[in-house]
Amino acid sequence: MTQTKRKYLVRRIVASAIVAALLGVGLARAFTGGSPPPPPDTAATMVPANTLVYLNLGTSKGALQWKRTSAAMAKLPLAGQLRDALFSATTSSTLGNLTLNDVKPWLGNEAAYAELPGTAQNLLLFRVRDQRAALRSIARAAGSSPPETHDGTLLRNVGGGSLAGVRSGWALIGARGAVQAALDLRSRPASSLAKDPTYSDLSGGLPGDRVGNAWLSQSWLSAHLAGPSAILAGLARVPAFQSAAIGFGDDGKVMRLAFRARPAAGPASGPGCNSGGAGQGDSLLTKAPARPALFLGMHGAGCMLQDLMASPTSGLGHVLQSFATLAQQSGVNVQRDILPLLRGNSGLSLTPGPTVTLDAGSVPAQQSLNVLGRLQPALIKLLNPEAGGVAPTFGAQTVNGVTAMTANLTPALQLSYAAFGGDLFVSTALSGIADAKKGAHLDQSKDFKLVLGQRPKDASALVFLDLEKLLALADQAGLGSNPTYAAVRDDLQKIGAAGGVLSREGNDIDAELRLKNP
Repeated sequence: MTQTKRKYLVRRIVASAIVAALLGVGLARAFTGGSPPPPPDTAATMVPANTLVYLNLGTSKGALQWKRTSAAMAKLPLAGQLRDALFSATTSSTLGNLTLNDVKPWLGNEAAYAELPGTAQNLLLFRVRDQRAALRSIARAAGSSPPETHDGTLLRNVGGGSLAGVRSGWALIGARGAVQAALDLRSRPASSLAKDPTYSDLSGGLPGDRVGNAWLSQSWLSAHLAGPSAILAGLARVPAFQSAAIGFGDDGKVMRLAFRARPAAGPASGPGCNSGGAGQGDSLLTKAPARPALFLGMHGAGCMLQDLMASPTSGLGHVLQSFATLAQQSGVNVQRDILPLLRGNSGLSLTPGPTVTLDAGSVPAQQSLNVLGRLQPALIKLLNPEAGGVAPTFGAQTVNGVTAMTANLTPALQLSYAAFGGDLFVSTALSGIADAKKGAHLDQSKDFKLVLGQRPKDASALVFLDLEKLLALADQAGLGSNPTYAAVRDDLQKIGAAGGVLSREGNDIDAELRLKNP
């Protein structure tokens, strides 16, 4: 792949990659006692509380957080390009005639970006360690433009519609309205983002070993991350997010991207689907396969499916509604008979083969088996195997001491199901039932312990990815010719394993994505 094509692909995927990273699920609040203190966030005192989005970065290269994060990202070329693209997006249109190379010689230990309400009201804040050097850089960029003052601070037009000035050890660069709003906070400091209680609560709970943090307002989330935010809010069983804080760093073993959100006010979910929930216990992990390509565990999957079926714009919801119609013809009511089976804890595993296995926890054995037995005619109508000249067959087999019913629906699709240990298992291979009953399980996996060993006891959802196995399945499916997949494949292979966890901490939703250090 040429450098030009690679840069083009990076521009295409930077937004989705950052969104995926930001909305990666879960936050574990237990950190080692030896973790370093968080980087400074003094810039928040110079940003108005109504800021739409705020990014803060600790820029001290001697800090342990910086060294750890830089070392990990140096091994991931695409991650470096995504970082550079993010820096360019937040600075290129705001610096005017200045460049980052102009800033580096006098930059202190903190840098920040803020987007204020209004058209192109962007602001950059740089901690200044050499004020004379900073003023010289601004003067060169301003050229012969006449100086002006605001609240006693000298400002220069540095081009591109941006003003720049230095006050109290900080360089402020950006749109006129944004710079003036920041300077005005000296007379009313209580109106700054730092004094906002929600900002303090959310950012204060981020991991201390972060290298930077961010703040996303509700209006920004709605405008830029509406879809992903809705998915995460659905997993957390809340209507939407009021605002969110994000932290990124490396603890020496895993890279962490934490997401903390304050739920917005709104109606609760439907009957039997109240906000919160009992949380994701560990019992599913002791039955999940030891080395899956993917494992997803969550509480209240049936509630999410119920919401999707009620959504007028959901494509998956339309598929579920069509299936519900066929199921009703077989005497099975999806809302009454099937979704309640998934309102507790459930897990979904994908193993090489590929084999997909569902574990629905804490369901009545006889009731669930009866529902699946009555559902078979609906599955036959949906798949219509007779059109291919194949007659479906049904039978019982015993594996590892468990009696499993198996329906051979098509030459390529087999469904086996069994109930034991208080759970219902449905798998596309009989081996999925066998593995759940006996053998090593996910909670014993070394990579799982590394990325998700420390996690909340009552997580609402968790996900584990063995990227080596997932990439092998993707290659098997022919994705190697996809340019976007090709651009990220090497970096994902170096990471090897990833995990995410979602939980509720008091009133707030905590989420964290963890990547094994390459």
